Parts: sequence; structure tokens; C-alpha cells
Amino acid sequence: MKHSKLYIGLAACSALTMGLTGCSQDEISMENTQPIVTEETSKSYVTVNIASPKGGFNGRAMGDNGDNFDNGYASEGAISNVLLVFYDASGRAVISSPLTLGDKTDQTGDPSVETIYSAKVELSLAVGTNMPTQVVAFVNPQKESDQLVSLSELEGLFRKDWVKSVTSGGVITKYFTMNNSVYYKNGVKTYASPLESNVSGEKNQFEATIYVERLAAKVEVAKAATENFVQPVEVGTQKLTFVPEKWALTATENETYLIKNMPAAAPDASTLPWTYNDDVNFRSYWAVSKHYDEASNFPMSGCDVEDPANEYHLHYLSYNEVNSLGIQFGNTGEGNQMYCMENTGRGSKWNNAGSSYNQYATATSVLITGHYEVTDADGTTADFGTDGFYIYNNRASNKADLIAAMAGGQDRVTDADGNAITDYSKFTVAHIHKYSRLGDTKVPSDRVALQLGSDLSGLYYKKDADSDPVAIADANKDEVNTWLAEYANSLATHFVGSKGFFYVPIEHVGLQNNEVITGTYGVVRNHFYRMTINKISTLANGIHELTDPLLPNPIPSETKSVDITFNVNAWHIMSQGVDL
Repeated sequence: MKHSKLYIGLAACSALTMGLTGCSQDEISMENTQPIVTEETSKSYVTVNIASPKGGFNGRAMGDNGDNFDNGYASEGAISNVLLVFYDASGRAVISSPLTLGDKTDQTGDPSVETIYSAKVELSLAVGTNMPTQVVAFVNPQKESDQLVSLSELEGLFRKDWVKSVTSGGVITKYFTMNNSVYYKNGVKTYASPLESNVSGEKNQFEATIYVERLAAKVEVAKAATENFVQPVEVGTQKLTFVPEKWALTATENETYLIKNMPAAAPDASTLPWTYNDDVNFRSYWAVSKHYDEASNFPMSGCDVEDPANEYHLHYLSYNEVNSLGIQFGNTGEGNQMYCMENTGRGSKWNNAGSSYNQYATATSVLITGHYEVTDADGTTADFGTDGFYIYNNRASNKADLIAAMAGGQDRVTDADGNAITDYSKFTVAHIHKYSRLGDTKVPSDRVALQLGSDLSGLYYKKDADSDPVAIADANKDEVNTWLAEYANSLATHFVGSKGFFYVPIEHVGLQNNEVITGTYGVVRNHFYRMTINKISTLANGIHELTDPLLPNPIPSETKSVDITFNVNAWHIMSQGVDL
């Protein structure tokens, strides 16, 4: 019996970027028969071409293989090693071997493909066993063991990262994990590439072309070169000017399918008013992410995220995290992009009216953080210190002035004779998580309400206008605080340290007929989402604590909008423009 060996020699190659590939099951199975290794084919040679399609996809011109594909940077196509796994016609793994690649050459003949690596593989196979008929390439694999399974099992594997980190000489290099692209051909999902008989006609000569795609999606945020990019917001007689600082990705997935997940059969194209399959360019433009069908388990506000009793599918950043991990706003070029794993979902997830979660929490989004400079009517700049300011009654105030305005407008906390309180030092403001009076309605985490301080001496409470005042003590303090929060002149929005944020869900194809559909929002592997902020002219969301996870108010009338332009590349390019 002959033993299996795998020898690989390198030829010309080219850099990897974004793309997808595959083949129909009829092609893979070689006319639906299972070839058996014979003496003649026991030593077979396979020329493997690993083609790295460019990244890209533009929701406004899908399928175009011209300007919508982007080469990306050399670091995004760098290869540490490749694991080739060969399968028989039934999808059972037959033989595998790690492979280290050397030089590469650029591919210029196809605008959707960036580079091609070629390798000559010698297979020494046991006579009488199943002949390999298809192959999958795992580029920069994070593991080299668990994917040595059948094709059906392979589709159920997950990864918690999109890169492989290699340490050499104390230096850590990150390589993008890639594998066979997935698309539909003749209505059938394909990803394992068939071994084709070589044109020489010799029975022991085969070749395979493998198109690969990265696990990661890529995002860049640019600032438009326009006059009056930031326009002050007028609050009463004051002017608030936002100074953007950094941006980062939030609501990102923590886990992804190793092989791009799509239904076995192509969906009815009429169900989506945009092109999701592009077999000509060996790619597709959509995917089913880990929590695609999830219709719950998303937070309503940052308070939910901070609650240790809650675990959510996506990761949400605080101001401090954006400040630490984010990219300087306005910077572009290599090193000023962020990457994440796929996060897609049905349109119904966004349109689920009356849901218990914040619709913005379902979509991977861009957080833009910054601070405000506040100018009074006389032109002087207000200094609010580290506590920042509060927006209340159409004015930006410090905490003392806010408490005075709130406490002076209530009539339930009195002195012993039922007279109005004039000493407001025994009040404070604090965030409350929900309104119990309104069916436990969640309160955005940047809102604060008038509350009692720790010193309750000399304070009395009237339950209604005709009641006698009773002394406030620990026993009835919560009751009084509940009334203050729910009835005493509403809530104020806090901008701690004068800081705020904008939250922009990343568009995949954008609104269709002004409606959210499946594909409107989402990030898909091997796509490049380019967002351009055209201007900032509305009031940002506030921040109560710099450690609060940042989620916008889910009430549509209070949504902070942004003027953006959005583009996505191959790397497929997606573009988005936003006015904030």
C-alpha cells in the first residue's frame, strides 16, 4: 500500500485581497461518481492557484468589477502559511498539508482579482482509496486541526477572531485569516474548488483555482473637505460647537463562521431588491452571521450593558474605550482603518416596533466621540470643568444651576410647614435606569433626574396638594425619589467633561424606498466600508459616565443624525455619506 505524501513547489503568485469562490456540487462530484485511486493515479500532481480577489461592493452599483474593487494594503494580503485540505466527492477529507508561501506576483488581467499564488502539489495516494476531487485553502489559519473534518462539519466551525498573530523576534505580526469564497453557481452554494483534469490529458495531472476571501470587514471614516464642517448648535442664547476627537466600531460581533455562511440553495432573487450573488467575479455580497435571526438579547441602553446579570451577543464601547482604542478623527490612509467580523440581520430586526431592545444596538456602527466648546451670548467661553454641563430647559448649565432649576420647580419636597425649599444643597441629580410609572420604561443612560442627597434633615414630603407634610427618612426616601424622577420637571441630558458622541449604523445597501430592508445595515466579510462625514450640525448624544457603554436614545424623534457618504469596496467597496 502506498502512503500519502503531499509535496508543494511554489511558482508565481499575487497578493490576496477580497473575494469569493466555489463550485456546484455537480462539478465537484465529477459527474456524480466517486473516482478511485488506481496505479496510474496513485501519484498525482495538482497545480493549485490561490486567487485573492480584491475587496469591494458598492450598494449603489453592485456587481460592477471596475471601481468597486480595491487592492487594499500589502499587510492585508500578507500570507504566513496556507493549509490545503483535499476532499473526495462525498466531502470527506482525504489528505491535507500545511504550506508556507514565498514570493508573489500581481495579477493585472482581472480587475476583481488582486494576486495569484501557484503551487505544485504531489499527492502519493493509496490504491483503492477515494480520489480527491475538491480542495479548500485555509490561509493564515488560526488553527490547523479542527477544520480537518468533512465539508458538512466544516460549515459549522466558528472563530473568535479575524486574524492570526505570529510572534517573531519579539514582534507580533497580524495576518488576515482567509479561506475559499462562497457564492451561488447555477443556484447551488459553492466553496470547495474542484480538481480539473489538466489540458495535457494525462490522468495524473490536475489543477484547481481557489478564490479566497478574508474573514474581516474593513471600515474607514473620513472627514469631508468642506467649509463650515462643524456648525454650532444654538441652545437658547448659547452656541455649542462639537470638536470631534476619535472614532471606533461598536456593536461588533464576538464570533464568526469560519466558512462564509449562506443557505444551501440561492434565495429567490426577487426577495431582495439588490444583487447579492456575483458568480462572474466568484463572490457574493451577503452572509448569515452568528446571530442573524436573533430578535432579542440586545440592550435598550448602556445601563443594560453594564448590568453584570446581562450578557449580550455584541460588544459595545464606552467613551474611555474609544479614546484608548480609536482612530483620530480625520486621519485616513494605511493604519487608520478598523476591522471587525460579520454582523448581518433581517430587516425585521430593525423594524421590530415595540421591541424590548434598542434597534441601534443590533447593527455594527461607528462611534464618533468628541467634546463641546460652549460660548455664551456675550461671546465668552463657558468652563464647566470635569463634570461638564447639562442640557435642561433649552440651556447648558452646571450641576448647581441645574439642581436649582429642577428643585425650584417642584412642590412636594417642603419644610415642616409645607413651604417651598429654598436651600437646594440637600438635592442632587443622578441617573435612574427606568420609569416604574411607565411600565418600567428604560431611560437613556445620559439622562439624570432630581434626587435627594444623603442629608435628609429638615425635609418633608407631601404626597399631594392636600396632604400634610411628613418627615423624609430612609423608609420613604425611595418613594420620594421616584416621584422626583418621574414628575419633577422631567430629565436633563448630561455631557460629562462636556463630551458627547454620534452613533452611525453602517449601511450595506442603505435604505430602499426610504425603508429598512434585509441588507440595509450590516457588515460582510471582505467588504470595505468607507464612510465620509460631510458635516456636523446637530446636537450629539450625551454621556453621563465615561465608562458607560454608548448607545443612542432609541426614540426616533430624538435620534442624532449625521450627514455621511458611505462607500463599500472588494476589498468590495461600500460608501456612505452622513450629515451629523
